Amino acid sequence: MMQTAGFAELAAISNFSFLRGASHPQEMVETAAAFGYRAVGLADRNTLAGVVRGHIAARAAGLRYLPGARLVTQCGFEVIAYPRTRTAYAALSQCLTQANRRGRKGECLLTMNDVLGLARHAPLCWLAVPPVRTEPVFGEKLAQLTAASRDVYALLVPLYGSDDKARFRDVAALADWAGAAVLASFDPLYHAPERRPLQDVVSCIREHVRLDEAGYRLAANAERDIKPVGEARGFFGDYPHALGYFG
Repeated sequence: MMQTAGFAELAAISNFSFLRGASHPQEMVETAAAFGYRAVGLADRNTLAGVVRGHIAARAAGLRYLPGARLVTQCGFEVIAYPRTRTAYAALSQCLTQANRRGRKGECLLTMNDVLGLARHAPLCWLAVPPVRTEPVFGEKLAQLTAASRDVYALLVPLYGSDDKARFRDVAALADWAGAAVLASFDPLYHAPERRPLQDVVSCIREHVRLDEAGYRLAANAERDIKPVGEARGFFGDYPHALGYFG
């Protein structure tokens, strides 16, 4: 059942997404609680390492908390997995362990078959992250996932360009074609705008470039923070059903 009151951010990452996130898990959770979010989900890139700190902060704040992982496959498909049971959490953890063993230290070699196998055999909720350019291949991957699980959503994520509304329509159309619903997200990398400089620095370290050489390797703006609920309603006003979370 979809819970629609308020707003829930379900694509937050933390500094446990190595050289990508620029805030601690507890900072992400505490900011969401301060803004009156209905729930927050923490899903770091190919890891569950940050979920415990997020859980402790959410419990202290009295905020509904969803622990998960952002699975990034070798083909470029990104999908956030939220276990619905302890058994599903164990299956997700085992999948990540196996993928880490395939690669060198620091590499997590996940395939689309890993994702689909997990979707077929464990009760998880799936949130597909659209690429910057929404192409038919995203819909095809989404359809593969909905064939394996009925619990699938596509994220509506603003890029703060003039074509955001058209992009939302494209993602919503592909989701409808694939048999998935949509959820709104700001896809935050940090809890507050003042962490943007730090996020730029860790991006440069990841890309092995100096700050003055980074160019388009850096985020295009300083909007990748946890947003007030009012901003969420403004950005996603055409999709009020996408503002909630799965219950």
